Amino acid sequence: MKKIKKLTALLLTLVMSLALAVPCFAAEPQEASRENAVHLKVGETVTVNGLTATLEKGNAAATLSAARTVYTPITSTKTWTYEREFGDSATCRSLYGDMLSFTIVNDGANDLTMEVWVNRNGVRPERVEGNFYCEMNDEGPYTLTIKDAFRYGDTADAEWSVLPTNTGRVNFTISAYQYWSFDV
Repeated sequence: MKKIKKLTALLLTLVMSLALAVPCFAAEPQEASRENAVHLKVGETVTVNGLTATLEKGNAAATLSAARTVYTPITSTKTWTYEREFGDSATCRSLYGDMLSFTIVNDGANDLTMEVWVNRNGVRPERVEGNFYCEMNDEGPYTLTIKDAFRYGDTADAEWSVLPTNTGRVNFTISAYQYWSFDV
């Protein structure tokens, strides 16, 4: 009986210790990843590790129809109306275009922050090639375009997240797609 009590006490102590350790592993990944991210402002074009990223603000429908007639969705268009982070990822293929593009229409009163990670497969699979951090401080469509994702291979992995800059509910629609740039 005495050994059972000691074993029960030991197991209870172990369970309580593990329960206290859980918050240690609940760190937010956005803060750590922003340290190496390139901060893009509207109208800027930045090249990092051969990836060229541009953040523009404007009419998304006009931009799509004027710049390209054929585009391929990377994922389906999503509308998000929650207080928590939105995230998605995809493996993109060079067959569908040489440009990656993310369009966000911010329909809410809250400011948004978007972060995009791109890794060109076949170059350095253990390392993210491009990490771009963008703030969208008012309503309207924003478009982040990334060029040269397929310079060294046929595929590229893209991952993106959007979260409210401040606390509160957000309301936005995001589209991710590929298209051909037709640069001369």
